[in-house]
Amino acid sequence: QMHSSLVIANRFIELAAGENQKLTHMQVQKLVYFAHALSLSIVNKPLIKEHFLAYPFGPVEPMLYESLRVHGSSPINSISTAENESLTDTEDLIIKSIYEKYGHLGAFALSNLSHISGGPWDKAWNTCRFSEIENSSIQAFYGSR
Repeated sequence: QMHSSLVIANRFIELAAGENQKLTHMQVQKLVYFAHALSLSIVNKPLIKEHFLAYPFGPVEPMLYESLRVHGSSPINSISTAENESLTDTEDLIIKSIYEKYGHLGAFALSNLSHISGGPWDKAWNTCRFSEIENSSIQAFYGSR
């Protein structure tokens, strides 16, 4: 089952809150992207049903962008989702492992990571700015790492 990007974003915000941390919009976008990439790589399934676009600071999911942009670059306290979707143990493990690995990184460090040369964002951005970053491209790149 694929999820709304908002559900995944909420989970990251919860994990951060559990450590008395707060994430910004840009951090959340990149964490959702890396969790989506990890899911494609290890279980061959997309984590979210929406698609990422190549924005200047890295991959951005537009629906999530619309929900979070009100926060600007300030820390997010909470977001609400219309859907109440439960995550499988595997999905939650993917999200937790990304949070443990990257959750401490600042927005620009995460942006730089998503800009890796020859990576999915790089290819999409250099083909057509603001174009869709294909799941197949994400899977091919991260699956080989």
